[in-house]
Amino acid sequence: MWTLVLFTLFGNPNSGGGTYANVSTFHFSTEKHCLEAAKTLEAQGVFANSAPTSYQIFGKCIQHQ
Repeated sequence: MWTLVLFTLFGNPNSGGGTYANVSTFHFSTEKHCLEAAKTLEAQGVFANSAPTSYQIFGKCIQHQ
């Protein structure tokens, strides 16, 4: 069994600011599927600015029994 641990970070650089972080997990039966999901999320979640917030999404696949 493989688990994708997904990290999501949001920030508001405007006055008052603020940040938010979240960790989620998704389970996959094979390493291949986990790595494909992580790669897709990484491509979509590279640090970006979407006024008025900035965000980053990244993940890590881990094997467990």
